[in-house]
Amino acid sequence: MRKIYFQYDEEFMYCCEAIFQMNKVVHVEWEKDHQWGNMMLIPKDEVDLKAIIHSFVMIYMTFRLGKKMKDVAKSVYFYTNEEELNRIYESTTAIFKDTYYQANIFPNKQTLYTFLFELFTHHLQYTDKIHFDALALFCMKPLDDYIVTAVGFGIDEMKREEAYQDFIVNAREFVLQRRILTDVIHIVQTEELQFYKADGILYSKSELQEIMHRTPLYIIQLDEEEFHLAPVISLAPKQIYLYSDQPIEGKTYTLCRIFQERIQLNSLHQFPFSLEVN
Repeated sequence: MRKIYFQYDEEFMYCCEAIFQMNKVVHVEWEKDHQWGNMMLIPKDEVDLKAIIHSFVMIYMTFRLGKKMKDVAKSVYFYTNEEELNRIYESTTAIFKDTYYQANIFPNKQTLYTFLFELFTHHLQYTDKIHFDALALFCMKPLDDYIVTAVGFGIDEMKREEAYQDFIVNAREFVLQRRILTDVIHIVQTEELQFYKADGILYSKSELQEIMHRTPLYIIQLDEEEFHLAPVISLAPKQIYLYSDQPIEGKTYTLCRIFQERIQLNSLHQFPFSLEVN
């Protein structure tokens, strides 16, 4: 029999549920221990050690990791504001799931899950008496440096998001305060954006550059060589028709956020003119 102790009821219940999900028929006994809290007795021949380790990984990620990330944000990066700590937690949680960041946090193509799985395996493979609370408090030291790195990335992402939101606010204010210069523009999204006049004539790059040069784009920190947002902001249109069969993301999503009530989305086949090549 394996004896597994849990100080906290919610972690004990989560472990029971996880084990029953993996092993539909299993005989688990439960006792209350005055020192260690909840104790479960599990027959070794009914539940594989890997199933128990999997449940431990999920318990740690669900109940312990968030507090650890916030503690690192406080002690290493000196954040104290609860709202900021919550945003750091959210962004760091996303960092741990991102394949790019995983490669920059963990060695040997590991992920948070695989690293925790190996760590718990190291501590559990030779014992049948397991105290989850002790494991979580005293055996997770190898994870600390990775959490510090991940939280650092999370803070960077949070700051980028704050800067992005500030840009959206400033750009919208800039657009709304300018007088209308163009009644209608049609924008086609394929490999790049193509900008058409109301009569279906394609704007040339030199035309757009001239209009952009006359617009104080520096006020919202846009470069005159940027050919996605800057041309539309410079044209200051009253109405925008955007045609695309692609997902609206990246700078095109930003364009929609800036112009909101002025922009109408259409499928590519609704474009009323002939497509041209710039």
